[in-house]
Parts: sequence; C-alpha cells; structure tokens
Amino acid sequence: MKNDHIEHHNVIIVGGGPGGLGVAATLEGWHPIFKGDYKFPSEEVQRLAKQHENNPLALDMHELLDRDQRPIEFFRMRHHPTQEALSPDKWTLKFTKRARTDWLMLTTDSPGGLWNNVPREQMTLGPAHWMELAHYPIGKFYQETGRVRDL
Repeated sequence: MKNDHIEHHNVIIVGGGPGGLGVAATLEGWHPIFKGDYKFPSEEVQRLAKQHENNPLALDMHELLDRDQRPIEFFRMRHHPTQEALSPDKWTLKFTKRARTDWLMLTTDSPGGLWNNVPREQMTLGPAHWMELAHYPIGKFYQETGRVRDL
C-alpha cells in the first residue's frame, strides 16, 4: 500500500564519515533526479526509472529487488554509467533541493570522518567527483582548501 503523505521526523545521525555525510545531504533536502538518456539493461527497470525520474527515492526498492536489480547498483549506474570518468555535465543523475528534515549529527571527528585521516598523497580508486556531495561539488572543496586539480 502506497503512503501518499509525508510524516515529520527528527533524525539523529551517528557518525560524520562518508555514510553520515551522504545521509545528512539527503535529509537536508538534496534528492536525486534523473535527467538525460540512459538505458538500463532491463526494460522493466527502465520503465521504473522513467516512472520515477523526478523522484527516484519514491521508488519502492523492493520493486528493483524483485527484478534482480540491487538498489545501490541502480543509482550507481546513473551516477557513473561507464568505466571511464564522465565530466559532471554528462551525468544523468542530478540533484534538486526539496524540503528538509530536521536532523542532528553526532560525531567525535570533524565532518568527513576517516577521510580526514587519509594521507594527502593517497590515491583513490575513482575520480574525485564521484565522491562529492550534491550541495558541495569537489571543485568547491579544492577551491576552499587551496588545492589545484584538473577537473
């Protein structure tokens, strides 16, 4: 049974690491939307994606699982659909600002958690912009921290 109303909740996030920051951005109202062309391998999944393109978070994730599609993979394929790094302007997963939910983050570290303890020279396994938050592009991070990168 579909619930067509939104209930108000207060949320406490424990931990300010990569997972907590992503949850915080979503609770702050930054939600994914699908823009542009992308073909999922399954026609059924393609239909669900099209049906929910303006609010993919409203999709019942069990519908994906029933079609042998893991929800995390569903969003990953839209975020970076090829093995090569696409420039952000070619992404088909975008973000839009919606109403926020009240939230509080509890952490013993500064925002970023373990990211703050990674050696500066350590390499990542993917392009930096794959790790950015909807409201805080990696280019802005580089600018604010005095880093120079070819994005």
